[in-house]
Amino acid sequence: MAIKAGVPIVPIACSGAHRIMRKRSLQIHPGEILVEFLSPIDASQYTFEEREKLNMVVHDALAAGLPADQRPVGFPGAA
Repeated sequence: MAIKAGVPIVPIACSGAHRIMRKRSLQIHPGEILVEFLSPIDASQYTFEEREKLNMVVHDALAAGLPADQRPVGFPGAA
């Protein structure tokens, strides 16, 4: 949608949420979640055919915005 609308994508990284609500559980535990708004990504520079490339740019920006122990496995700097 961002490509079609020509608007930027603002990635939002939420760290610590995995401690609040664990996988396969509906139980919520007390704690803190850090929400960080990252630099906008200009989607107007991508065509519809390049949407997967844009998806990877957004993915990498989000992963880089997380603490090392919460980054995806195999991502540079992941713990």
